[in-house]
Amino acid sequence: MKKIILIFLLFFINSSSAEDVDIIILTHEFSNQTVAITDNKITGIAGDILSSALNQSNISYKIIYLPWKRAQLDTLLNSNKKTFILPLTRNAERENNYIWISKLYELESIFLTLKNEKNIDNFSTAKNKKIGVLFGSSMEQTLRDTKNGLVPEDIETSFNQTAILKKLIDKRIDAWYDVKIDIVAELKNQNQDISNYNFGKKIDLEENYIATSKNVSKELIQKIENSFEKFKKTPEYIKILKNYLGKI
Repeated sequence: MKKIILIFLLFFINSSSAEDVDIIILTHEFSNQTVAITDNKITGIAGDILSSALNQSNISYKIIYLPWKRAQLDTLLNSNKKTFILPLTRNAERENNYIWISKLYELESIFLTLKNEKNIDNFSTAKNKKIGVLFGSSMEQTLRDTKNGLVPEDIETSFNQTAILKKLIDKRIDAWYDVKIDIVAELKNQNQDISNYNFGKKIDLEENYIATSKNVSKELIQKIENSFEKFKKTPEYIKILKNYLGKI
């Protein structure tokens, strides 16, 4: 009973605090992109851009971490009309569902395999392999695109990147398909020797945005867009990109 009361109180506190801010940010904890530090403090390439852009424009915000598919659905519902999501990859499947506020950065997607296995450098080589991918991600959509030649039986989804890496180590999957920046960060987080893995050639270039739904007011959308576009003209923005992308 005490546990139920505690959960209710935490939900009430979070809900109340969310009402006192200008916008809500929904995200998922991606390695090296959106890494939680403490309550409402975030790092990673998207996290650093987010906090810097909004803080310089004096826009208050609440960050909420959710399973990635749930974050997307809640953003589209947007019952409070002030919810935004990042880092969301812009692609044909999502194009008409969201308002694309500002492009944050581009990331290379690749296949990761174990060292004693062959590189996977294209979708043809990935056929008849068991490929691990994050559930609800743009990478999953890419794998399920019939023109790439994979079948549903080839695709193994997981709710987080740690689970995908464990499946690869345990040889329950043959490869992991994701953006390189997240793969490298997760390997380091799990104290893995990078030399024990093969990094395939670039498959795609993922454009990552902050986005929202179509029921948010034009005034609020413009306010958020202005804050990000203004920040992207600063030396600090370039420094963030070099800090994360220059290490790969």
